Amino acid sequence: MSDQQRLNKKFNIAFSIITLLCSLVLLVPTEALTRGRGGGGGGGGRGGAARSGGNFGGGGYGSVRHSSGSFKSSRSSYQGSRSREFSGGSFQGSSGQRSTTRQQSAPQRQTTSRERSGQRQDSRSDRQTGRQDLSSQRQDTRSERSGNRQDNISERQGGRTDRTQIRQDARTERQGNRIDFADDHWSGRYNYYHNHYHNWNYWYGGWSNYYGFLAFGTGLAIGALIASIPYNSETVIVEGDKYYYSDGVYYSPEGSEYVIVPPPSGATVTALPPSCSTTTVGSSIYSDCGGIYYQQVGNGWKVVDPPVGAIITELPEGAMEQNVGGQKYYFYANAYYQPFYSGSQVVYMIVEDPTA
Repeated sequence: MSDQQRLNKKFNIAFSIITLLCSLVLLVPTEALTRGRGGGGGGGGRGGAARSGGNFGGGGYGSVRHSSGSFKSSRSSYQGSRSREFSGGSFQGSSGQRSTTRQQSAPQRQTTSRERSGQRQDSRSDRQTGRQDLSSQRQDTRSERSGNRQDNISERQGGRTDRTQIRQDARTERQGNRIDFADDHWSGRYNYYHNHYHNWNYWYGGWSNYYGFLAFGTGLAIGALIASIPYNSETVIVEGDKYYYSDGVYYSPEGSEYVIVPPPSGATVTALPPSCSTTTVGSSIYSDCGGIYYQQVGNGWKVVDPPVGAIITELPEGAMEQNVGGQKYYFYANAYYQPFYSGSQVVYMIVEDPTA
């Protein structure tokens, strides 16, 4: 049994109870009225019977019975009509019609609901598709921008690499030019010193064996280029030129290297070279250090010109013999030595330049 049928049944029962109660309420005054009228009739009947001779029982009572039956018949007719109307007839028919209408409209509602659900699903699908398309477009845009950035980075990196290579090539070229210039310069300087001091060595009895005279300096040569100087070298300034001195050897700076030079006249050092001897000219005392002469000044020793008149017993190693005007001389380090006998021994005196 459906809910609607249960509801109809309950409604019918309630309506029947209400109808019965209404009937009972109406029945009491109707019967009372009927009885009153019947009594009157009875009276009349009795009067009539008295007058007419006996219609009380038949007429009056029968009238009441007829009236009562008519009321009951009317009540039964009313109840029957109401019962037919609300219990079995139009009410149930109306309920059935509504139920049928609802049953008939249910598929329509289901169809409408499905259509609306389908429309909502389609709308959601369209929105989802639109969002996916927009996301794809954004992803493509990001990819394109990333590619452009990467290309720009690559171009800038390539430009930096090219510029770096250009600068490196320029530095290499300048360095090569400097090296070539330095090579040429040092070659020229070396040739100058070599030729200059070679001439001194061989033509003027110069410095070929001066540093060989120094025991510690064996192997050093005038004009040689070296990369570094001894750590204990002291700086010497002569007429504005800078020299370095260490253990009797003098170095002149040439760029990043040093060239070995003869002892410059006028240089003052704090210590004499090793193996020096003392010679006296008049009241002046000199230190003969392998043909280079020093004279003490203050707390140092100064390189001086060879003192004319100084007599030595041995020539400096490397002194060269020269004949000037038929007279024999020995030349070394810008000094002329003239030999003569002192008793049975040959000695050498420094003299003025015989070629002047």
